[in-house]
Amino acid sequence: MTPPVYPDFWADSMAEWLRANVIVAVFAFLIPSLVLPRAAGEDALDRFWRVFTYGVLFWTVTAYVLAGMGGFETITLLLALALAAAFTLSLRRGAAPPEEGGRAPGALVLDLLDPHARAARLALARQAVARWRKDVRAWARGLLRPLTLAAGAVLAAAYLLRLWGPLHQAAPGTSDFYVHLYWTKALALNQVFVQGLYPMGMHAFAAALAALSFINPLSLLRFLGPLFGWLMVLSVYTAAREWGGHRLPALVAAALFGLGTAGPLPEAAVRQTQPLPQEFAAAFLLAGCLAAGRYLERGRGQDLAHFGAVLLLDTLVHPYASAGLLLVATAMAAGTLLFQRAQARSALVLMAAGAGGVIAGLLPLAVGRLLGRPWYGSSLGFVLRPPAVQAPASWAGAPAWLGQHPVVLLGLLFGLLWMGAGVLRREPSKHRGLLFGLGAAACAATFFLVQANVSARPWIAPDRAGELWSLLLAPLAAAGLFRWLVPAGRYPRAAGFIATAVIAATLVHWPPAAPRPLLLEPEAAAETYLRIAREFEPFTWTIISPVEQFSEVLGRGWHVELVDFVRRHDPKEAADPQFVLKDERVGGASGAGGSGVAAVPPDGTIDTPNVFLFVELRPFGLNRPLAPEDEVRPLPATNGPEVYEGNARAAIEARAYRWALAYLASHPDSCTIYFKNQEFMVLWIRQ
Repeated sequence: MTPPVYPDFWADSMAEWLRANVIVAVFAFLIPSLVLPRAAGEDALDRFWRVFTYGVLFWTVTAYVLAGMGGFETITLLLALALAAAFTLSLRRGAAPPEEGGRAPGALVLDLLDPHARAARLALARQAVARWRKDVRAWARGLLRPLTLAAGAVLAAAYLLRLWGPLHQAAPGTSDFYVHLYWTKALALNQVFVQGLYPMGMHAFAAALAALSFINPLSLLRFLGPLFGWLMVLSVYTAAREWGGHRLPALVAAALFGLGTAGPLPEAAVRQTQPLPQEFAAAFLLAGCLAAGRYLERGRGQDLAHFGAVLLLDTLVHPYASAGLLLVATAMAAGTLLFQRAQARSALVLMAAGAGGVIAGLLPLAVGRLLGRPWYGSSLGFVLRPPAVQAPASWAGAPAWLGQHPVVLLGLLFGLLWMGAGVLRREPSKHRGLLFGLGAAACAATFFLVQANVSARPWIAPDRAGELWSLLLAPLAAAGLFRWLVPAGRYPRAAGFIATAVIAATLVHWPPAAPRPLLLEPEAAAETYLRIAREFEPFTWTIISPVEQFSEVLGRGWHVELVDFVRRHDPKEAADPQFVLKDERVGGASGAGGSGVAAVPPDGTIDTPNVFLFVELRPFGLNRPLAPEDEVRPLPATNGPEVYEGNARAAIEARAYRWALAYLASHPDSCTIYFKNQEFMVLWIRQ
C-alpha cells in the first residue's frame, strides 16, 4: 500500500479552502459593503458586482502602492484598510437618504453615536432596519421558487466542477501557475517590477490577501482560480438575466457556460481552475458591460463610476480582458450615437471614461519603462504585437475550421439578429442603440475568434479568444432565444419548455466533467513541500529539487536547483562520514531570473538545520524507473525547466539517488528518509 505523502492533506486543504473564501468575502465584499451606500433600484446581484469591484480594486491598488514604497507588511495593510474606512465613513452625511437607496451600514452605526442628532438618526436607522428585514424576508421566500433553486443548483455544480481538480491536487496545474506564484511572492517581498508580460494586478490582490490571512500563497492561489472561474459563470447569469429580462435565459446561459466544460463553447474550461490573470479580469468583464449599458440608458454617475472601476481593474490585471470590455462598450456607445442622438453626450462621456480607465491602468507599465525594466515595460508591445502561434497558414483554412465548429456560425447569427433588433422600430427607442451595439460586439468577437484559429499570426491566442467569445456569446445567445423564439403572451410555459430542452440537450450530449489540470511535477513533491512548510519554522529548511518548486519555496524557505546540486556534489564525497553539507557552497539565486529575490542563503551555503533532497525513483514524464545507464548519461549544461525533460531528467535523478543512498549509509544518525513510495523519495538531512 502506498503511504500517504501528507496525512492531513485533505483536512488542511478543506480548512485553507474555507479560509481563502472567507478572506475574499470579508475583505473584498463584506467590509466594502459596510461603507458603500446602496444605490436606488439596485438588486442583490447588481450590488454584489459593484461592491466586489471596488473591494478588489482597493486591495489591488493598495498592494501596488505599498510594495512600490517598500512597505508591504500585514500591519501596513491593516492600517491602510482602517484609513480607507475612516475616510469613507467621514463622507456619510453626503450619502443618499434611505428612501433614495439607503445609507451604508457602517454610516448608520456612526449615526447612532452622534450626540447632536441621535433621535433623527435613530428614526432613520429604524427605517433602514425595517427595509432590510423586508428585503431578507423577500429574499428567503424567493429561495424556494423553482427557478431560484434551479439556478442555485447550476451555479453550485459549476463551482464544484472548477474546484474538483485544485482541491485534490496540491501541485500547480499549468506552467503559468508557477510564474504567477513567483510574482505574487515577489510582490509581497516589495519586488514590484520583475520580469513579466502583464501588470501585476492579480498578484497584488493575492499578495494582500495572503498577508492578511497568513495563508500559504500556494494554497491561496489554488482556490482563487476556481473562485474567479465560478465568478465568470455568475457574471454570465447576471448578464443574461438583464439582457433577456428574465431568470430563465439566465439559467440557460449559466448552464451552457458553467456545465458545458467539454461542450459546445470553446471556453477553455481548464483555465478556469487556475489562478490566471485573464480569468481574474474576465470575471468582471460582463459586469462592466452591464454598467456601461445602464449608464447609456439612465445617465447615472454610479454606473459610469462602476464602468470606469472595472476597466481600471481589468487593465491593471490583464490588457486582453480590458480590450474586450472596451470593445463591447465602444460598440454600445456607437449604437447609441447612431440611434439616440439625444444621448450623444452620455456616449462620449462613456468613451472618455473608458480611455481614462485604460490610461490609469497602464501607468504601472509606464513606471516600469521609466525605471529601466524592459521586460516589464514591454508588456504593451507584446499586447500590440504578440508572437506567432502555430496555426493554419492563412484565411483559406477558415471554411474547413468553421465546418468543424458550427457553433461559431451560430454566434455570428446571433450577433446579426441582435443588430437587427436594434434596427427594427418595434423595440423601445432607448434600447435600440444598446441592442445594435451588443450585436456588433458579438460579430466582432466572432471575427477575432476565427482570426485567432485560422491566421498564421493571430492577434490573440486561440484559447483566450475562445474564452472571451464564449463569455459574451453565452448570455447573448440565451437572451436571444427568449427574445425571438418565445411567442408573446405564452412566455412562462413556452420559455420553461425551451429552457428545459436546451439544458437537457446540453447535458445529454456534453455530460459535465471536471476539467483536469495538468501536472508538471510529481504530486508527492508539492504535497511534501506543503507538509514541510507546515511542520518547520520558516527559513530553517532548504529543499533541493527541480526548478519547478522554486516559486513554491520562495519566501518560506530556501531552494537549491537539483541540477546545480548534482553537478557540484559527487556520491564519493557523500560516502565520507566527515562530509557535511553545511560548509558547501551552491551557486547563486537559482531561478530568481535576475529579480534580486534570493532563492538560496545570501552566502551561498546550505547551512539550514534541515535539508530535504527530493529524488524521483520514476522520473516524472518517463514511464519507467531509474536504470543503471541513467548514471552515465551526460548532464545538461544549462538550467531551467527545459533541462528536466526525458532522459536528461533521468540523468539528474539517477545521480541524486546515488548520492542520497551514499549519504544515508554514512550518516545514519543525522539522516533519515522523510518520505518514500515506489515513485518518489525525500531524504531529510539534519545538521
